[in-house]
Amino acid sequence: MACSVGGIQHQVEEAAASGGKSFVIGPNYPHRDTIGNSRTYDCPKVSVCRWQEQAEKAGRALCPPRDALSRGMDPRVCNF
Repeated sequence: MACSVGGIQHQVEEAAASGGKSFVIGPNYPHRDTIGNSRTYDCPKVSVCRWQEQAEKAGRALCPPRDALSRGMDPRVCNF
């Protein structure tokens, strides 16, 4: 599931291609399985976040949960 190999980001991409739906095992499943309004979140831990660091190395501006929010999806599509 490591971000360095795209596992978590891949889940966001897969959910986006499926209209916001994702297959998640466990208690942190998305409450909304559609794509809604785009949202942003200024994470207070962005300077020390490993997901953010890996996202920037891969050329993305946002970590997987914030990317999901920016696309209008529940961030739990990435099963964190």
